[in-house]
Amino acid sequence: MLLDRAALLTAARRAGRRPDQAEPLSVCEPDPRPAVSVAAGRRLAWMLRGEYPDLLAEWLTAVVARGLRAPAQLLPALLDRARRVSPADPESSGLRHLVAEAGGSRAGWLAGLNPEWKFAAQAQDALTGEDAWRLGDAGQRRGYLAALRAFDPGQARSGLGSCPSWRRV
Repeated sequence: MLLDRAALLTAARRAGRRPDQAEPLSVCEPDPRPAVSVAAGRRLAWMLRGEYPDLLAEWLTAVVARGLRAPAQLLPALLDRARRVSPADPESSGLRHLVAEAGGSRAGWLAGLNPEWKFAAQAQDALTGEDAWRLGDAGQRRGYLAALRAFDPGQARSGLGSCPSWRRV
């Protein structure tokens, strides 16, 4: 009986829903972007299982740049992976932002169900793109720069040269 309860609690946690909340769920906004291919989804699953974990940021950057979204069935694992990144790590805000962007509206919806994933909801409200670089705080600038560096290192270097306060980033 104890193992059954532990399994139920684990499944509820992974689904982003606490078992003591019985109210009906809100409806997630549809995401018009197409999902990545089945092969790309398999590659993401491999990375989330621990194979080639260093390529995760690059994979997410490519997905966002192409206007695609991550597979819905992998979003809980992807959000958990981003949650485990140390806040002291300068790359953490970039990875969390990429996860929120690649997950789209469904990642924000899941973040509303699980407080451990609140960064995904916050990232959707945050500044994006050039606005993050020009108007954002240091964390938003780091996130933008990390995403840009993974996609186009040359443009990231030239962006640093144009920023008068680059030492604070």
